[in-house]
Amino acid sequence: MLRSPSFFLTLFGCAVISAGCSSQATDDYQGEPLAVVRGQITGASTASADAALLWSKLGGETLGSSTRVTVKGAFPQKFTLAIMDPPPDAAFSTTPWEAESKIAFADIAALTTGATPSSPSEVDAALVGGVTAHVVFYNQSPITSGMTLAKVFGTLDAGYHLLSVRAYTEEEKAAQSTCRDAATNAGKDAKLECPALKLHVESAPGEFAAEVELKLVPGASDIFPDLG
Repeated sequence: MLRSPSFFLTLFGCAVISAGCSSQATDDYQGEPLAVVRGQITGASTASADAALLWSKLGGETLGSSTRVTVKGAFPQKFTLAIMDPPPDAAFSTTPWEAESKIAFADIAALTTGATPSSPSEVDAALVGGVTAHVVFYNQSPITSGMTLAKVFGTLDAGYHLLSVRAYTEEEKAAQSTCRDAATNAGKDAKLECPALKLHVESAPGEFAAEVELKLVPGASDIFPDLG
């Protein structure tokens, strides 16, 4: 996903990849989470790591902000990440399709324990893994049938969603090209008539009932999907 120049870092949870990980929650009741991501850890072993949501805008300036994230893990197999708050205001993007509709994206990452990066380069230095086949998506208002956004994301209620990410098939690329040519020949705006990101996104089956795979790849950078 686009992590530069627009980069937003949420609060790290407890060590998601170490045995005996405990919740960040205090004795104070924090309320029900807005979304819960469940996943499995695979790949190279590491002593411990912190979970993070890395927010990315579709364009804009580099900022940093935080969101409460609670993580519980059981090395080396499972973790659960609870998102307690909406995205920070600075994380929201608008699109040429419906400028009044605000959306936000986040990659699920694993960073070295205790790291507090505030820039993309510092994140790359601390990155030890991440989820590459899914992104967390938030839409501030419903995406309904007839909206241009629905052509990209489908119809969605307002709130958090888990999207699966993959490359377009050759057939899908051909269909996009045909759509753009037809729109241009008709004197229409191809970006509005044939909206698309760099990668195909769709709601994961069962949304947050789906289990994501967090791959540990210490030393790797730029592992996340670039949505454009």
